[in-house]
Amino acid sequence: MVGFCSKSLPRPSPPGPGSGPGSQNPVFPRFKHLLSDHGRYPAKHVDIFWNRDDDMRVKDVEAVFIPRAALRDKELQAEYAHFSKRWASDLGNSTATWLEEDGYTPEGIFGHLLRHGFVSDKEALRALQEFGSVAVQLWRGFDGA
Repeated sequence: MVGFCSKSLPRPSPPGPGSGPGSQNPVFPRFKHLLSDHGRYPAKHVDIFWNRDDDMRVKDVEAVFIPRAALRDKELQAEYAHFSKRWASDLGNSTATWLEEDGYTPEGIFGHLLRHGFVSDKEALRALQEFGSVAVQLWRGFDGA
């Protein structure tokens, strides 16, 4: 079971049109103006998705940009439902306690995934890169406070 990637990791690149999840996410083109100044996803607009293998190890992690306001549009909601059905699990702004006191946070979700382990070092690196697309200054506990 992989729980830590021991190799030196490259710095994640911010997401952008034509690369990463933004290129397939139907919500991205209409709401990309909500990205941070660095092109990262504001944590309040993120849902984290993943799958597991038969041994319950984590794979296919993706930080998905999904402002909840986007789901008020029924057509966009249907497109997003089709897009997100490739994952079995998610936590993030789809939960009532996202970024609230004693609620779910990006760092808490990453810790949860790390405790279960990843199917490979490659999947662990991919997860780190995905979490790197979330604007760090919005993570509770990691803003210097």
